[in-house]
Amino acid sequence: MTNNFLQNVESSRIATQQQIAEVKKKLAEQYFTPLHVSQIMSKMFSDIPKGTLISVLDPCCGVGNLAASMLSDSLERSEKIHLTLVELDPFLVTEAKKNFSEIKEIEVHEQDFFDFIQSCQNKFDRIILNPPYSKMVATSKAAKIAKSMLGHNEANLYSAFISCCLKILTDRGELVAIVPRSFCNGTTFKNFRYFLFSKFYLHEIYLFESRKIFADSSVLQEILILKISPLKSLTVKISHQNIAGAIRSEDVSLEKILFIGDKNKFIHIPVAPGDDVLLSKMAKFPQTLLSVGCRASTGKVVDFRSLKWLRKKKSDTTVQLLYQDSVVANNLVDFSCKIFGKSHYIKIGEKTNKLLVKKGNFVLVRRISFKESPNRIICSPLFNFDFECDALAIENHLNYIWGEHAEMNESICAGLAAYLSTPSVDQYFRRFSGHTQINAEDLNSLPIPTLEELENFGNTISVLNFASAHQMAERKFFG
Repeated sequence: MTNNFLQNVESSRIATQQQIAEVKKKLAEQYFTPLHVSQIMSKMFSDIPKGTLISVLDPCCGVGNLAASMLSDSLERSEKIHLTLVELDPFLVTEAKKNFSEIKEIEVHEQDFFDFIQSCQNKFDRIILNPPYSKMVATSKAAKIAKSMLGHNEANLYSAFISCCLKILTDRGELVAIVPRSFCNGTTFKNFRYFLFSKFYLHEIYLFESRKIFADSSVLQEILILKISPLKSLTVKISHQNIAGAIRSEDVSLEKILFIGDKNKFIHIPVAPGDDVLLSKMAKFPQTLLSVGCRASTGKVVDFRSLKWLRKKKSDTTVQLLYQDSVVANNLVDFSCKIFGKSHYIKIGEKTNKLLVKKGNFVLVRRISFKESPNRIICSPLFNFDFECDALAIENHLNYIWGEHAEMNESICAGLAAYLSTPSVDQYFRRFSGHTQINAEDLNSLPIPTLEELENFGNTISVLNFASAHQMAERKFFG
């Protein structure tokens, strides 16, 4: 009976998906969960003593496929369960009620989730959801309700759904959600990550090698399943399902996934064999650029917006403008590099002073990176004695690392550039950054040695032989 019930709900999902216009689906950015994924999600919940009444919420139920898997598993475990389903779309509500017409322990609300959560007086032992993925409109009712509950703005409906659901979990409750991997790094979901790790713990992450989980909805996206709870856990179970369906699982220390010194709370997920060893290497460095008083920023000059101030020839009223071609892997800044058609100087004046960086020591890092490139992080040290005058300009396709609250002397500058160029850092960045660009925030969250360690190492580097500095740094910091 259970198998027939699940198959009937799955047939309802497929039929409903075909009936709903593609335009409408894309507007809502909500895609129904296939049966095999629903079953993975429902089985991630912990066992509860037999006879205990469990309250379960699906806040965006669609036709009820997630709830159906929950009900099926609960029957197998001899658990007592009460299901609360919430759905805004009247057509989907009708389908859900039809699918659960013979189930007594269920209530289906035709209601916007954010209206429901405002009036909800209950807490739930289990919450399972596949939330909509569209961006939050700051002026919308949903955004205002979410902010009143959370105390901060959320960037996307899926992070708002999850955060608000976490607020109505019981003290021993568990939430399982399927989401895009995009929240793991970058600035967009910083508030979400801060909220997540302020009172809750990641218990499990389930990844799919295939990007075709929602292929019947014409969606090709890297997604994962999260299990979150307020119950403390210092390890995270990482499961990886390959294209053939084989599953590899391991328990990983939380400190290898969430680095202690990272103010941005980036989430690092080991996927391939050897990732755990690589994370162990990187996690031993508790510092980041921000924690030691440095910062990566993006070059201030966008050349097509600054055309009236750009100059092709050097004069007493100009300073140098550096482009990314001047930064070469395992080398010093190439000031002789000239790009055809580009202006390599910028006029000094009241309008351009804010675009300049004052004389000092910096590490320049190319922003554009290619996966097939031998080096993902391509950087060069820029020393104060390289400046022709008291300032220069850095184009927008370069990041520059500078001493925001700490002095970056020449030795620290050389040591940091060599460290960023090591094979281990390159391998780490390739595996744990989903971006083709090297964003400033990615650099700010990168684990680094202390400034003292970088300075001591920098003192051993010969500027005349900087090409081998990255090899020396690999032996020093990772050997």
